[in-house]
Amino acid sequence: MRPKAFSPGEQKQIIQQISDLESGHARQWYWLEIAQALPATEKNYRTKTMGICLKLFGIKLLSPILLRLNIRGILLYQGSARYITDFFQQKSNDALLFTGCMLALLLGFQRLPASLQFATWCLGLGGASWQIIRVYRQAKPRPVDEQIDPLPGAESSLGLPSILLAAGIASGPSLALVKGIKHEPEAFIGPLLQALPSLAPDQEASLPHKCMLASAPWLLLGVSNSYLLGIGNNYWGTAATFVWLALLAIGLHRKRQAAWILLITAWTGCFALASLAHYL
Repeated sequence: MRPKAFSPGEQKQIIQQISDLESGHARQWYWLEIAQALPATEKNYRTKTMGICLKLFGIKLLSPILLRLNIRGILLYQGSARYITDFFQQKSNDALLFTGCMLALLLGFQRLPASLQFATWCLGLGGASWQIIRVYRQAKPRPVDEQIDPLPGAESSLGLPSILLAAGIASGPSLALVKGIKHEPEAFIGPLLQALPSLAPDQEASLPHKCMLASAPWLLLGVSNSYLLGIGNNYWGTAATFVWLALLAIGLHRKRQAAWILLITAWTGCFALASLAHYL
C-alpha cells in the first residue's frame, strides 16, 4: 500500500527542509532550484513530522521512504536508498533466521514460556551488540582526498548555473539543465550528474546510521517476540510468535518467494530435529 502523496505545496516545504540539511554543499542549490518552481503553502502536521524525522535520521536514512512518497528530485539519492534498503533487508533476514531457529530449537526441547522469553531478550540484546561490533570492525576510514568536496560550497557560489559554468559547461546547456531540473527533475537528473558527477551523495550510510540499521531488527524482534510469548498459555503465545515471524519473513521477501519459504523451512527443521532429540 503506497502512502498518500504530498501536494506540490507540501513538497516545497519538505524540499526546503532538505536544502537546509544540505547547507554548505552545492546540493543545496539543487534543492532550492526545485523548490522555487513549486507553490508556497503553510506547514501542516505532515510536513512538520517529516521535518522532525529528517533532522533526527538524515536524508540518506529516509531516502527509501522519500522515494516511495515521490518527492521531487529525490532520485539524486536513489543509490543511497538502494544501499539502505539492501543493508537493512540483509540484517533483518539474519535476525529472522537466527531468532526463529533458536526459538524453534527451544520449543522442540519443550522449554517453558519463561525460558523462551528470556532467550528472546538475550537474542535481541546479544544480536544487536554483535551487529554494532561488526559494523565498527568493518568500517574503513575514507581517504583524505575523498573527504574534500570537489564542488564549491553553497555559500561560495551564485547558484547551480554558476557551478555548472565553473565545471566547464557552456552557458546555454547550463541554463537548459537548470530549467529542466526546476520543472522535470526526474528527466534531467541523469544529464545533470553527467555534467557534475560529484553532486551525487555518497551511497554508503554513516557509521552511526549503519549501527542503527544493523541493531534495530534484533531489538524489535526481541521486544515483539517477548510480548507475544507471554500471551495466553504456552501454545497460543508460541503460535502467535511464529505466525508473527512468518508474516515478517513474507513481507521482507514478498518479491522472492523462495527466500521466505527457506526461512520457514529452516525453523521447521530445527523444531523437528530438537523434538526428535528430546524424545529419543
